[in-house]
Amino acid sequence: MAVLANLLRTYVTSTGTGTLALGGAVPGFLTPAQAGLANGAMVSYAIIDGVQTEVGRGVYNSTLQTITRSVLYSTSNNALINVTATAEFVVTFLNEDKTDLEAAIAARILNAANQVLNSNLNVVNSQTLKGRATSGVGNVEDLTPAQARSVIGMSQTLSQGNWYRYVTGNVIILTGTLVATTNANGEVTLSYPVAFPVTGVHSIWQNGDPATSGQAAVISQPSGNLGSATSVNLRLWNPATGAVANTPFRAVYIAIGQVS
Repeated sequence: MAVLANLLRTYVTSTGTGTLALGGAVPGFLTPAQAGLANGAMVSYAIIDGVQTEVGRGVYNSTLQTITRSVLYSTSNNALINVTATAEFVVTFLNEDKTDLEAAIAARILNAANQVLNSNLNVVNSQTLKGRATSGVGNVEDLTPAQARSVIGMSQTLSQGNWYRYVTGNVIILTGTLVATTNANGEVTLSYPVAFPVTGVHSIWQNGDPATSGQAAVISQPSGNLGSATSVNLRLWNPATGAVANTPFRAVYIAIGQVS
């Protein structure tokens, strides 16, 4: 993920479409060293050169004082612009960085939830628990791990992939992996392996793996579709080209709902 460097804005001493050579700081701004940019750091950048502009991502070399260029968007049909001696280089924050940040946050939430779930599953699998295998019916007895998981509402496996369901208080947490192929509109339905008792389910997804290498795809919900207790529609979207149709991809999700 790209890093930030506050107030970093310099002149460019190279020309053309190759790697940028950085000069001194624009008055009122800082050089990479002054802004604390580390060698090898990847940044999101903007190049401003008269009526030409380019944004993308590049890697900083502190020894050579250069930045590589991988363009995302530009005024030259999204190609590298031909930099002149008047160009300036700026470290900035792009829409793609927001997407990466959201995915990183979702991944942290998912990882924390799975740690809790795995910890509870290990307890259930490794200890002998006593209870009633059928709710409110029968004698108290030693439960098998499968019976114990059933009693506390926790499941482990499903044919389409691993998933976990955890109930605490009045909250149900469901995590899993969806493997599917989008339709002609770039959409696919995520059907929860176990339906939630009530609607109002909130779900978060981490970006999956589009089949096309390097494709800048993001997952979103189609407008007006908030999902239900049993499923939610997802859309695979490329900011540059639109809906990603007829494409296999994987999404990791966490869904949270109420018991009643």
